[in-house]
Amino acid sequence: MMTKHDIAILACKILGLYTMVEALLSLSITSTSVMGFFSDPHQSPYIAGYIGSLVLHLVFGVLIWIYADFLAGRITAVMQIPETTHQAIGIGDAQKLAISLLGLFVLTHAIPKLTESLTQIFFEALGLTGLVNPLRTHEKWVPVVANSVECAVGLWLLTKAEGLVVWLRRFREAGLSSIEGDSKD
Repeated sequence: MMTKHDIAILACKILGLYTMVEALLSLSITSTSVMGFFSDPHQSPYIAGYIGSLVLHLVFGVLIWIYADFLAGRITAVMQIPETTHQAIGIGDAQKLAISLLGLFVLTHAIPKLTESLTQIFFEALGLTGLVNPLRTHEKWVPVVANSVECAVGLWLLTKAEGLVVWLRRFREAGLSSIEGDSKD
């Protein structure tokens, strides 16, 4: 029988593998974009942003795979079932695992996008893009803000899964209490 730690390791390895495959599949899109940049020398500084994002995405997948045991330990540390027992994993613990992995998933996608956006702004600020009408300030920072919010949500899901599960349980129980109260009247 698999323990909660074993399940978390398996889930982390699947997420790491998925992230690596997704990065490799986006290589074709990135290579097409890079070829387009070589035809326009003013756009070539953006290559670093695209390649950096791809490499970072791939590195996250590899790191999640390699450190699956460590990540699983961090994720399962808040679960209620002692590791020595072979009880079935409860719904609350399954929810904590799923929410934590969802947070990790969001982070593996948001951080490379944030890096790409910041790299593009950096090259535009240096004047290396050769753009005649560079983006207005608010248009430059919209993707940065959006990706930063994504990172914050991912980090919150990863670190606060237990609190969210408790809130969900209370919310569910409050709804049941009101329904039971109505049926007794």
